[in-house]
Amino acid sequence: MVEKLLAKLRGKNDRAAYGAIPQLLKLDDGSLAALVASYKPKDEQRRFQFELARIALGEGIAGLTKQWLRLGTDEQRRVLLQEIGPDWDHEWQVEIAIAALEEPDDKVRGYAVLCARDAAQHRKIAPEQRARITQALVRAMARHNERRWSFSGSKSTSSCWD
Repeated sequence: MVEKLLAKLRGKNDRAAYGAIPQLLKLDDGSLAALVASYKPKDEQRRFQFELARIALGEGIAGLTKQWLRLGTDEQRRVLLQEIGPDWDHEWQVEIAIAALEEPDDKVRGYAVLCARDAAQHRKIAPEQRARITQALVRAMARHNERRWSFSGSKSTSSCWD
C-alpha cells in the first residue's frame, strides 16, 4: 500500500499525488519525509508535489502553513486548494484555508475564501480558528483596497456601485 501511494506521489497526475498525501499522513511513519526528500523531481510540478509531501510528513500542519506562501507558484497553490477534499483531515483543511487567506494573488485567495466558507458552514471549527479566519479576511480586504487605490492613483470617495 505504501509503495502505491508513493508511486502516485511520484507520478505526473497532480490530483492523484494530492490525494496520496493525506493517506501517507495517516500512516504516521516519520521515515517517509526523508524518503520523499530523496526523490529527484522530473519537472516543476513534481518538485511541488515532493516539497508539499515532505513538509506535510516531516513538519505537520504547522510546518505546511508556515511555509505556504513560499511553496510552488500561485497557480500550483490554487490547484492544490481545489483538490483538497474529504481525504484530507478536517483540521488540515481549515488550517490550509487560513494560511491561504494570506495569499497576495487574488485568484488563490478567492479559492481560500471558498475553502474557509465551506469549513465554517459544513463543519465544526474551533472559535479560535473562526477568529483567525475573520482576521485573515479583514487583512485580505485591506490589501485589496490598498492595491485598488494604488492602481487608480487617488483615493476616490465614490462607491463601487457608482
